[in-house]
Amino acid sequence: MKNIPHLIVGCVLVCTPVASLEAETLFKLTFDSASGSSNVYESAADDVLPPGLVFKRMPQGDVAPLEVKTSDGFQGGRALVLDPSQGTRHQGYYVDRKHPPFPEFPESGVIPRVTGITQEAVVFFGEYLPGQGEILSQWGVGGMQPCLFLKGNNLNAPVIRFSVGGVGLECDPGPDFLGRWHHIAGVFSRVDGQFELEIFLDGKSLGKHAEAKPSSPQASYLVPYRGVSIGTHVLLVEKPTQPTRTPIGKIDAVALSLDVLDPKTFVLPVGPKASGR
Repeated sequence: MKNIPHLIVGCVLVCTPVASLEAETLFKLTFDSASGSSNVYESAADDVLPPGLVFKRMPQGDVAPLEVKTSDGFQGGRALVLDPSQGTRHQGYYVDRKHPPFPEFPESGVIPRVTGITQEAVVFFGEYLPGQGEILSQWGVGGMQPCLFLKGNNLNAPVIRFSVGGVGLECDPGPDFLGRWHHIAGVFSRVDGQFELEIFLDGKSLGKHAEAKPSSPQASYLVPYRGVSIGTHVLLVEKPTQPTRTPIGKIDAVALSLDVLDPKTFVLPVGPKASGR
């Protein structure tokens, strides 16, 4: 079900219960045919993008363009390069939080009563600056706003953080994290009034956290196609005083799915094919 044409997703949202969207991949970007010099992301053959969804280059203007180079990781194809030395540390792609809803979507653009979310990324970080580095995040639209990013206050000592609806989990990826390709996943589920979060690294669980569901009525809805950023924090451009950093490395692919996935069902590979994945 992961590659169901997104032209019909909005109609499914309007006409049938949300449960019918289980295992749906809301979007997947591989960067395999993207041109960093373009102001709009150019989709590749294996990407999953609903018609009309526009990922813009960040930042735009008279700065060095994004680099999208041949990948040497297990995802293959091409990868988005994050390198602050290129002239700016705010790099990546984003969907504006004012992005118009799709014709088939409810006007609000909201999926209500969400019970499962999975964020994935295939990444390589050679080093890490103090602060917070985005991988796949959402901001400024209310609701669950899932975020998968790196966080750390010491040079070259990041932790992986995954948060949904104000509930967060942080895990130490260990000393071998830097300098190697990895699959990272944050998995959210809502069970019996609790928010349950789990972080995976290369197909293995790093940690879990369960917490009572937030009381806010917004805590269980998702606005999947607005305010999304990949490899950057767009708010940093709007509010330059925020202490966010762009990681130094590469992002080979990202994916967001409306379901509770696991290492056997993740959209992106968790390791080299030779490992059996």
